[in-house]
Amino acid sequence: ACLDWSEICDGKIDCIDGGRDEENCWQLEINECGNDEYRCVNGQCIPKRFFHDDPSIPDCLDRTDELSSTHILAKKCITAQPTFTCEDGVCPTGDTDFGKPFSNFCSKNRLALILEAILLEKPNTP
Repeated sequence: ACLDWSEICDGKIDCIDGGRDEENCWQLEINECGNDEYRCVNGQCIPKRFFHDDPSIPDCLDRTDELSSTHILAKKCITAQPTFTCEDGVCPTGDTDFGKPFSNFCSKNRLALILEAILLEKPNTP
């Protein structure tokens, strides 16, 4: 089975083959950000020029470079069009439908957005 990168060395055994996803984690490189980089809350490093550059396009996977609260983003995703703009982000535990520590922000609302876009009655435009 394939695991998402965030499920490897997260302190939780996800593989049923003896926990191979948690083996040799001590060998992982410790990531230090350079002087010209911003450290996201999740530890990811991005160039400082991307910090607070565009609130609609976060550069950190946890989106902390543009927003101070994941709840603000979750609310924004509820009102947004059903696109993939909220994909590939990470949430703190409990912010997702299944309590997974890393997931996308739209997991709770994506289906609702898609159904609304499909079923919402709008006048046809020529």
